[in-house]
Amino acid sequence: MSNIPQTTKSNKLLFLFGPTGVGKTELLRHVFPHRFSVVNADSKQVYRYLDIGSAKPDPTILSEIPHHLIDIRDPWEQFTVGDFVTLADEACEEITAQGRVPLLCGGTAYYFKHFYFGMPSSPQSDPMIRERVGAWARERGLSWCFQRLQELDPVSATRIHPADGYRITRALE
Repeated sequence: MSNIPQTTKSNKLLFLFGPTGVGKTELLRHVFPHRFSVVNADSKQVYRYLDIGSAKPDPTILSEIPHHLIDIRDPWEQFTVGDFVTLADEACEEITAQGRVPLLCGGTAYYFKHFYFGMPSSPQSDPMIRERVGAWARERGLSWCFQRLQELDPVSATRIHPADGYRITRALE
């Protein structure tokens, strides 16, 4: 069952999913490009200056097919899946209001999953707890944090790589 945001749910919406650099955007040039506007669903293309390795559309394609959610953050700024769902929903509404069909295009499965099925019902993290866990990571190191996670939540620890600092600290929160 889909949990696509209510504002977008009643409209036409297409998904084009695949790995970086396989030609998703190029394909759109040949399939009624005047009907679609692309909503970027790639976790790297949202960042300015990360052009190499992210396969951002070139200026010609951007002039032919409107794109949303490209170059909207600086590399040092956080961009969460929640940010994506909110901004993608707003973009889909704007695109639909213009008489075009929104097409979510990218390779970040996490974005597609949470846009389609909805955000998890987990609570927001407490800033004080987040700071404490961050201090543990800085002072004691990531391996200590991972060992602590194995003690506190062994099930989560089996699903997280010992070098994945972001997910380890989020799980400890």
